[in-house]
Amino acid sequence: MKNIMLHDYSLSGVKPPNRLVKERHFLAGGARGGQGPSRMRSIMPLVNRIILCLLCGFIWQSCTSVPESKDLVIAAMSFKAIPAGQFKMGADQGSADEQPSRKIIISQDYWMAKYELTQGQWQKIMGSSIEDQRDKTNKAWSLRGVGVTHPIYYISWKECQTLIAKLNQLYSEQLPAGYQFSLPSEAQWEYACRAGGTNKPSGDLANLAWFDANSDEQCHEVGQKAANTWGLHDMYGNVWEWCEDSYDHYSLEEKIDPKGPTHGDVHVNRGASWHEGAGGCYSSKRDWYSADGRLYNLGMRLAITPKK
Repeated sequence: MKNIMLHDYSLSGVKPPNRLVKERHFLAGGARGGQGPSRMRSIMPLVNRIILCLLCGFIWQSCTSVPESKDLVIAAMSFKAIPAGQFKMGADQGSADEQPSRKIIISQDYWMAKYELTQGQWQKIMGSSIEDQRDKTNKAWSLRGVGVTHPIYYISWKECQTLIAKLNQLYSEQLPAGYQFSLPSEAQWEYACRAGGTNKPSGDLANLAWFDANSDEQCHEVGQKAANTWGLHDMYGNVWEWCEDSYDHYSLEEKIDPKGPTHGDVHVNRGASWHEGAGGCYSSKRDWYSADGRLYNLGMRLAITPKK
């Protein structure tokens, strides 16, 4: 308003008075016979609308914004917070079951276990050792890495569901409201693996993964390799990881929180293992196995996800 008054006085040819005189002059109507208050009255509705819009925007943001999720520790297991977002899932080239790449929206925050589930954790919850799990499969088969902090393997998808049901019963009060233990969906797994990056690993694969060139044909203790941007270890290599989804080619219709087919007894594995070459260690790599089958390089990673 000071600029307006200076401009008005310059047009009238009258030398502007001092600050006090200018304020009194403006309140009295200014040099143009009462146009000061009139101009004020014409401006006020616009000012009021602007203030109202800003206030409404502030209230809307306060009511709808979701606080940033924090990392969790439940049952002595660490979980990294994964923010909701969107990413390009799949690949434009390569295996047919990885195509086509398309934009996927992850609509809610969730958590992924910092490490693959270990043999010690499995035995504590399920009561069976890695030797027991091997013997259920084939006693003649070899063990490929043994130790309480090595990843569990020789476990079926169905056994994973039994373990998850026990965890949900034992630790329901420690879970965030509306969430449950589960295997990650295939989309959640790939989104967390990429961690805002591309399909290929960022940096030297040998620093990130146990694969055929450095594994000595066995899995290794979890967490020995560098984590990805979101703090997850061994997303490439070490052991394959079961996902919740049944296996099939991608549906183009599922774009928000895709879950895959609702039928089928063959389920998705992700992440590759100590057995694969460097070329098989990338985010969109897919494999599958029977829900009741076990392998010497197939394990799991827990997630905490929205209830269905």
